[in-house]
Amino acid sequence: MNGGNFRPNIEMAENDGDGSREQNAQIGAVALKTEAPEKTKADLFLRRHGRELALFSKDSKLTFVPSISADTFAFYPKEFKVETPLSWFANEKYNDDELNFANHHEIAHFIDMKKNPEAYLENFKHMEQKAEELAKGYLAKHPDKTSLDAVKKFYYGELHSLYNVLDDIYVNNLVLQRNKFFGSGDGRDDVVTLYEKAGFEKADQTKQPLHRQMIYSLLRDEMLGRTHSKSIVDERVEGILGKKKLGKTVREIIDKELKPRQGILVDPAERYKKIQVLIEPEYLKLLEASLDEQREKEKQNEEQQGEQEEQRNQGEQGENRNGGQQGEQSENGGSGDGQQGEQSENGGSGDEFNPFNDKKGGQKQPDILDHGENNDQVVKDILEGLKEADKIDKMSPEEREKYLSEKRTREFDEQHGITQKERAENDRIKTEITKARKEMRKFWQRLIGKSIEYRQTRIREQRKGKLNVGSYIRKYPEAIEAERKGDLRSLEVYDRNGLERLIVDQPETIDVTLLVDCSGSMDYSKVEAAKRAAALLMYSIKDFNDELERTRRETRSKLRANTEVLVFGSNFAEVKQFDKKSSYDNNDAAIIKSISEINGDRGGTNDAVPLGDILSRLTSDERAKIQQGKLKKIVFEITDGEPNNPELTSEWLNELAKAGVIVVGFQIGNVSEDERNTFRKIWASDGGDGNKQGIFIGTEIDKLPGSLMRALADSLNDIVI
Repeated sequence: MNGGNFRPNIEMAENDGDGSREQNAQIGAVALKTEAPEKTKADLFLRRHGRELALFSKDSKLTFVPSISADTFAFYPKEFKVETPLSWFANEKYNDDELNFANHHEIAHFIDMKKNPEAYLENFKHMEQKAEELAKGYLAKHPDKTSLDAVKKFYYGELHSLYNVLDDIYVNNLVLQRNKFFGSGDGRDDVVTLYEKAGFEKADQTKQPLHRQMIYSLLRDEMLGRTHSKSIVDERVEGILGKKKLGKTVREIIDKELKPRQGILVDPAERYKKIQVLIEPEYLKLLEASLDEQREKEKQNEEQQGEQEEQRNQGEQGENRNGGQQGEQSENGGSGDGQQGEQSENGGSGDEFNPFNDKKGGQKQPDILDHGENNDQVVKDILEGLKEADKIDKMSPEEREKYLSEKRTREFDEQHGITQKERAENDRIKTEITKARKEMRKFWQRLIGKSIEYRQTRIREQRKGKLNVGSYIRKYPEAIEAERKGDLRSLEVYDRNGLERLIVDQPETIDVTLLVDCSGSMDYSKVEAAKRAAALLMYSIKDFNDELERTRRETRSKLRANTEVLVFGSNFAEVKQFDKKSSYDNNDAAIIKSISEINGDRGGTNDAVPLGDILSRLTSDERAKIQQGKLKKIVFEITDGEPNNPELTSEWLNELAKAGVIVVGFQIGNVSEDERNTFRKIWASDGGDGNKQGIFIGTEIDKLPGSLMRALADSLNDIVI
């Protein structure tokens, strides 16, 4: 089950013309594409029964969706969705009440899982462990060409079939007990006809392997026992079903111990424990007997094939002597009509039990409910979600908020490859910049607030307001007609005062680049200050974007701000790219990772290289937008010493400033007088354009983040949003 698929017919039903999964999907696709009556039928059904189904589930969030691809009813509790196969509505054999029961069946699976998801998960583990134990035991007795994985998969599937059938019996009884319509009368008759149409009408189960006879007869007799004859099974199966344990037969155990009691749920843990102790061992005995029978059939087939091979060889010899007449007869298996040979080619009769999917035997039919490994993982994920939801429900509001926050962070880090060390450092730095970040939020709010300007204006030709004589004269014929009708409200000849949003030139993009000196002279205190400054810049720009998004309807601004971070020493590296094309989540992850990249182990102080890179990336289009006011480009550099090539550094800074890029440098640490003079010379504004500025921080390193934010505010104070 994908959370419980209503599929009682798959194992037993013969090809009765209803079509395959692919055919069902095609029927559904045609119905949806053409808006055929089947689509209307599905919509009407869901509108008619949606509330009833939601009440049955006791969850108003459930939705019921017609599906092209689904070939069975499937419940997805994680999305609170029940998929209803459109092909069922295209197939006239299912009536409205039969479809309604199938939906109830799905929801009942969810109700049962929600009762104790831990028990379901533990039973998955039990089946996996038991399957491995049985597989190893089988191969110890029969060390043939079959792989351990194939045998283990087979045993797991057969165990899964047992529990699926018993789960179906349980949830069907839950529906019958809680929904009185299906419990008796016409509704109960619809349940019977549904299982008849699903392939359970025939009583004879003896063509099935022994262990499957056991479970299919249990389900068939449970659903059809009131109106149909009892299932016919092998005497060995009947012996197991009639055998008493703790004074009760298997049927009595199911009836008394494994069904809901008057609609009251039985804990799955209690139910599964009883199945494991009282029913599963007997089922496995029949399963081993089925395997023994199959091995014996395979042995007989091999002997038969050997005899036929010998006959063919003799026939070939006879053909050489008698002109081929004898050989022609022997080629068909010695019978003359070819039937025996055809049977042997398929390894036996068409319904052979083939446990390990060996092509020599007959094809193994699918189980009552889907139970492949991939599908089980879907169910396990659902159960884990239900288990967690139950855990969360028991928490206090404070505990719940803390737990969910930690979970979101954990999932985010796993998705983006953020290490525990990176997360811990980011959280520490964020705490340290909290106060400064709040101050910057106030600045963003003031900046945006002062940019929203309106003016009083007169709005012409309205239905209400002060009469506009000119408009009245122009529309005089309309006024006469309106007066004749006694309805002057339709005349648009009035003026009223209103506010008009001023349209102003706006920047479209703000790009802020931060260069951080990571040379060997950057000691711990300098690196820490640089980390705080970088984090404050990146998170403040993030806050600015958030405020822009919040006020976009009012400001009508397309503005977005972006940051990139370059670290340099003897060479440079881009540790955070501009986030123009990335998602918010990717940008947040990049911020966290870039903070950890700021350190003091990159050698010299060659800032000319990253400055030259920034200049080379400045396109002619960007230069034009800077001049037009559509792009504001800012470069901040944090350094503690003298550049390796002061002349080249100065040249690139001057070129950037002439292009309209705002460049601001911060010198930190206990520097010599020569280093300070070199910094003043390099960062001095040339020509008074104001685009270049050097700020000396010195030994008061803790002032760096605040100084950088003031420089950012000064750079943006003139923008109009």
